[in-house]
This record gives sequence, C-alpha cells and structure tokens, in this order.
Amino acid sequence: AALAVAPGDAPRLSRASQFHRALAARVPDAARRLEGLSFAQRVEQSTRNLNDDFRVLARACEQIGRSERLARLLERVLALGNALNAGSARGGARGFLVTDLPRAPDYTR
Repeated sequence: AALAVAPGDAPRLSRASQFHRALAARVPDAARRLEGLSFAQRVEQSTRNLNDDFRVLARACEQIGRSERLARLLERVLALGNALNAGSARGGARGFLVTDLPRAPDYTR
C-alpha cells in the first residue's frame, strides 16, 4: 500500500523508494523477506552482545572466587553471626566456615 504510487509520480520518489518499489514488484513477498533478513541480523547482533555480557560475568565470577580479601570479609561476617547466635534461644547454634562453602551442595542432599 505504501508503494502504491501513480505512474507519473514514480520519478519524484527518492532513489531508495524507487528501488524498494522495483524490488517489491519483482520479488514475491519482498517485504516479508526483508523483515526476515532484518530479524536475523538483529538476532545475530543480540547474540554477540549476550556473549560479550556472559564473558564479563564469567570473569567477574572468577575474580570473586579468587578474592582473598572477600574471603576474609566473609569469614568476619560469619564469625560475627556465630558470636551473635552464641547463647541464643537456638541453643548456641553456630553458622559455618568459609571453607565449608565448596561443600554446600553436599549438605542439601
């Protein structure tokens, strides 16, 4: 419908519009095919962006896992929690040690 132009008005179209009009006249379902190509290109770009984001996230996780300063901070937080729980109504319940974290999945079974 957007390409429906009176024959005398066609030369007044921009070169891009003239090309689009000619393409639509010669290629079946040209608009749908162009939309498909555009979608495929957007998906490809989105995939590249996601891959970049996942690489950044993986690096951040590695850095967190290797951080001795973070481990020391967590040890102090856990020690504080253990101290606060000592002598409570929970019967002197204790937390866990940072060194126990890698074994945490074993405790859920």
